[in-house]
Amino acid sequence: MVAGCGILVGISYLMLDILSNMVVVPQTPVREVEDQGEMVIALPQSNLSSMQVSAGGRFLAFIHKNGQGSENTLQVRDIKQNWNQVFSQAVRGQQLAWLGSEDTLLYEDRGDIMALNLATGISRNLTESAEYDTSPLPSPNGTVVMWTRMPVETGGGAGEFWLMEADGGKKRMLVTAGKMPVWDPSGDTILARRDIVISPDSETYRYFLETVRKDGGGWNHYAECDREPLYVWWPGDSFFYIAPYETGGEGNVKGVWFRVDSPTGVKRVASTTSLAEISYYRFCASRKGQKLAYVGGNGLEYLDMQERVISRFRGTDARLPLAWDEASGYLYYAGEAGIYRVSLQGGES
Repeated sequence: MVAGCGILVGISYLMLDILSNMVVVPQTPVREVEDQGEMVIALPQSNLSSMQVSAGGRFLAFIHKNGQGSENTLQVRDIKQNWNQVFSQAVRGQQLAWLGSEDTLLYEDRGDIMALNLATGISRNLTESAEYDTSPLPSPNGTVVMWTRMPVETGGGAGEFWLMEADGGKKRMLVTAGKMPVWDPSGDTILARRDIVISPDSETYRYFLETVRKDGGGWNHYAECDREPLYVWWPGDSFFYIAPYETGGEGNVKGVWFRVDSPTGVKRVASTTSLAEISYYRFCASRKGQKLAYVGGNGLEYLDMQERVISRFRGTDARLPLAWDEASGYLYYAGEAGIYRVSLQGGES
């Protein structure tokens, strides 16, 4: 692996024309990092749908897509023991998530949410039913799991957010589903994007960020966004979203990060030139939420919200999905021949 080294590109400012008002937004400095990445797992046709490192940095779990119409393969590798395979199973699902510690892995299989006990190698069905269950999202403390359920009677219509205890108990419907759900750091509240159609003919929408407490009560309006949010995350007292803005005309699109402190306290805090084609990108926040990685038009990057610097990795052919290893200071990504990683500047995230 080539050692990372960077040159900090100077700070400048760009002008965003928003609703005919000129608003100055700092163009975030970019640190160019020369790192070709280190391949850690060789995979033929490394088409992955999900990948995540356990909280302590011991295990890497991923789902390998085997091709159209085929079952996928769920694998767990021991990072500390020469990448030994500790679990492998065929699944019909695409998403996984570690539940709190390194002992339990949640994953989708055949329309249900399964829980793998890594010590025993035994999986248990947490949501066995006729409904279609997907997208497990554990709370930060690992005590509660939210997931999305598509009731049979809706015929593929509106989904629902459901909650259960970590052991599968106390299942209850929470609220109608939103987009991009994320837990607050305390594990008490869920934030999601909710859209209202203004004009179906012209595809005009209004975009809202709303919250719901885990004990119920329905959606509560929090803030309206003046552009379509592409990603939302909640690392601390404030939450953030990123949205595309056209600047300077001629289709010049920038990705702008917003910090939301209150329903009216929205501040533009960072920007990048690497997010022009907005439909392509998926984001991956570090577990502590202070770093946000993505594959943009200029390749693999991550924004450090504390330093307000973007690190851009030159020489990598990075593809989705991405995965953070906060404990050891690595960022994992899918590549042409397998799974790779780059070393981070500054260690834990």
